[in-house]
Amino acid sequence: MKKVLLTAAAALAFGAAATQAETVQQFLRVTDSTFHVDIWDGENNSFNGNTNSFTIGNSFGAVGWEFNGNWWDPGIDWSGYDKLVLRVKSVYGNNLQFRIFDQAGAAGERSEYCYPDDLVDYYTLGPDFDEELEYEVYLDEDLFTVDGSILDVTDIKRVVFWNYWSTTPMLDEDGNPVYQTDENGDIIYGEDGSPMTVADDDASVTVTISAFYLERTLANGEKDYFDLLSENIDDFWFSDEVIDEEGYEYSYIDNGGTLHMNENVFGGFFFEDPQDWSQYRYLVIVPKAPGADELPVVDYNLADYDDNVFSSGSFRHGVWNRPRACVLDLDEITTITLGDTSEENGDAEYLDEFNTKEVAQLYWSRWGGVSATECGLAAAYLSNTCPTWSSGFGDGTDSYGDFVRDNASAEVISTICLPFAAAICGAEVYELVGTDDLENPTEIYAAPHMGVLEQGKPYILKTNCARNITAHRAGCNEIAEPEANGALKANSFATYYVEADKNYLVLNADGDTFEAVTDRATRVNSNTAYVDFNLLPLGEEVENGIIFNVSGVDPNNNGIEGIVNDNVVRGDDTIYNLMGIPVKDMSRPGIYIQNGKKFIVR
Repeated sequence: MKKVLLTAAAALAFGAAATQAETVQQFLRVTDSTFHVDIWDGENNSFNGNTNSFTIGNSFGAVGWEFNGNWWDPGIDWSGYDKLVLRVKSVYGNNLQFRIFDQAGAAGERSEYCYPDDLVDYYTLGPDFDEELEYEVYLDEDLFTVDGSILDVTDIKRVVFWNYWSTTPMLDEDGNPVYQTDENGDIIYGEDGSPMTVADDDASVTVTISAFYLERTLANGEKDYFDLLSENIDDFWFSDEVIDEEGYEYSYIDNGGTLHMNENVFGGFFFEDPQDWSQYRYLVIVPKAPGADELPVVDYNLADYDDNVFSSGSFRHGVWNRPRACVLDLDEITTITLGDTSEENGDAEYLDEFNTKEVAQLYWSRWGGVSATECGLAAAYLSNTCPTWSSGFGDGTDSYGDFVRDNASAEVISTICLPFAAAICGAEVYELVGTDDLENPTEIYAAPHMGVLEQGKPYILKTNCARNITAHRAGCNEIAEPEANGALKANSFATYYVEADKNYLVLNADGDTFEAVTDRATRVNSNTAYVDFNLLPLGEEVENGIIFNVSGVDPNNNGIEGIVNDNVVRGDDTIYNLMGIPVKDMSRPGIYIQNGKKFIVR
């Protein structure tokens, strides 16, 4: 356990180290739990969910998060994680404690784990500082509770911030603390060396949380999500044999991941071998397009090898809303009530024997007043990251997602490149697969992509509705620099320029042609990509794919000839880009000039 003061530079260094160590961060969002502003003596407490800031308005009050609904329900399992990280800033007050309760502690059967240091930084940094304090709780150590028992990290129920007899420093008119002074006017210091303030009558504590997450280390090559659609497509099966009416076409899934389903048919993954999903928290299903009036209701069901079946009305998407994702918290399967729970029907029933280590089926059915429909499936994946999803109705739901791109019409084509793995709702996804001719090209071909978009790799999007494109994280890992996806490339996730080269192609405004960058560097917007023609193999049109025209490409010409720039001085070894601006080296792709000679870096 340790406490660290983070400056802005230190925070960046921490993030870089985490990436190198292949760690995963799962943020504890309010959507993961129930936030209580009045756990104990909670009068005058408040919470602002938009800024993650809360105020405990009285001494001996407490606020915090409670997991899995009612206090008597089981908590959640943190045993797969290495540590809990809490970063706070602008703590105003003192004697603020941070405590963790397992289920037994929350039920009053034993006491709680208390972080050994109070979360106090006001005296050293002041009320308006920009730095952060970081607190780490290592979960693989023995975490002793106040009464000497060990915290059960497999059954965490509450995390609590407690205003423990706090007093607030009195402030002067400039917002600075008023310190106690002796007869000579010198500041009086306490035993811990900090200056002693004059106490205000207000005993409140205000805290802003800048980060609050669990962290675990991945094995080499391990992903922090599991893509069911791309990994298990051989296990996909439809129930069409139960329908033999004339005029019905068989249900099928095309190579773009779109499900063509008949009325009252069901289909899904039927695993020959038991699937262990216990290491994941969430099952996420993302449709290709938001719900609309023509889309019938789709219900999802999950079954284990003991024939326990979980089905819930909240685990679906359909005509009454336009959600971008269906999310099932696997930890809650055994705690959600089933059937009629009214008093006259006795005790509530729970699916308490469902075994997430032996999952047998994930299947869904659809019903509606039409004979057939297309139910596009963007992705189905397991993750420990709870995505941002919409369960409301109306245009406002378009803004929910981990990444949102504004859109107002269907069949708009663009490129996308995100630093995290994601599932896309609102657009079809494609990858470039080749060109018709390597010497005199006229066309470039794209094929449908199935499942989750890999982190850092660029793709092509084609909107399927007049609503926004939303992306949902399929994990917490992020990378700092993009990676090429065949001939699709990006130099950074932020806006950048592609140097003039007749083999570098950008998508035109109409979305139907890749045009060569011929006379000057071209700006590429953030989270988009361009094409390096040299990386395209020979190919041909693909079923359900896209054909692009080509303009200006010249594979026999490696760049722009006869460049003249008055700023370029021959013979001084200085390296210039095409704009005549000196650069440090030729480490990035592009065209450079040194001593009057042109150098091309790919």
